[in-house]
Amino acid sequence: MDDLIAFLHARHDDARRAMLEAQDADEPGWYQAERDLQAKRARLKYLEFVLAGHHLAVEEHAQAEHLLRLEAAAYDWHPDYRSDEWLP
Repeated sequence: MDDLIAFLHARHDDARRAMLEAQDADEPGWYQAERDLQAKRARLKYLEFVLAGHHLAVEEHAQAEHLLRLEAAAYDWHPDYRSDEWLP
């Protein structure tokens, strides 16, 4: 899961750079992109917390892994996406 988490952090970093470029160019929609990215980062932070094993049941851990894979599926077009390992 560490590789998948790193992959998602990298995609969020890519999105942040694109959002900042849009903001600098005063393109419409950059604020919505920023809010969307904040939500994605918050979900990833929570899933990392769960996967770190903070006194949660095995079922919750398995569910967090599945949700993490669902988050990553949005980037299945990316060349670094490992469909054999990360497919939900």
